[in-house]
Amino acid sequence: EVGGWTWDDWLEAAKKLTKDENGDGKIDVYGGANLSVEGAVWAAGGDFIDYKTGTITIDTPEFASAMQWVADLRLKHNVAPSPEDEKAMNAYSRFVAGKVGMFPMGPWDQPAFWDLPFEWDVAAWPVHPETGKAGTWLGSMGYAVSSKTKHAQEAFNLAAYLALDKEGQKQNYELGQAVPNLIDMAKGEFASYDKAPANRKVFLDIIEDYGHPTIEFGSKDTKWIDTMWQEAGKVYDGKMTAADWAKEMQPKLQELYDKGNK
Repeated sequence: EVGGWTWDDWLEAAKKLTKDENGDGKIDVYGGANLSVEGAVWAAGGDFIDYKTGTITIDTPEFASAMQWVADLRLKHNVAPSPEDEKAMNAYSRFVAGKVGMFPMGPWDQPAFWDLPFEWDVAAWPVHPETGKAGTWLGSMGYAVSSKTKHAQEAFNLAAYLALDKEGQKQNYELGQAVPNLIDMAKGEFASYDKAPANRKVFLDIIEDYGHPTIEFGSKDTKWIDTMWQEAGKVYDGKMTAADWAKEMQPKLQELYDKGNK
């Protein structure tokens, strides 16, 4: 249930899960990895952009505090892999190998996780200790039919089957691909499906409650986003505070956004 734990609770759990298994002074199992800075920012009450005005909004206390909290999971608390560690083994591979305790997954990860040699489940994203809100990005997909196709009806029939047909939706979730589009099915047989995760209602809560469209949604040109992530390493490496970085980057990202989208 969302609201059942906070960022502070998550951090305490991560500390308990972080282990040096062989006593060589190096961490072998991290408590968490790949925590979403997007979700942290939204939970804190900040955002990356106001699409109504086309304004980059990273230079706020809410944004800076959230980004710094995510960075400090490694810099201050050492419960998450460093960027260098991630290059050697990414968060997904670490979780599959039992080398990280908590990892953000989507429904599409289920088929691979069903074969793991250990038990696992999903939990709601932790809420910000002050706002009481959780946040994460919400991934979805749509089926399109080309206007130039020579088989318009057949293509439409396939898209409709994949998106709306009851049997098609059932096959989709049984293969571990996605949450059904059909609401009754999602809240019924999908929610009670006898394969892991047991707490699959978390997926429905994200869709209905606190999931956000990805920040790319609304940008024709995403160079400003690419640049932002490329430069964010300065914060995660501890070379700049999130507040100083955001203050420096806001006008640069604003210029890139304006050039590509206005």
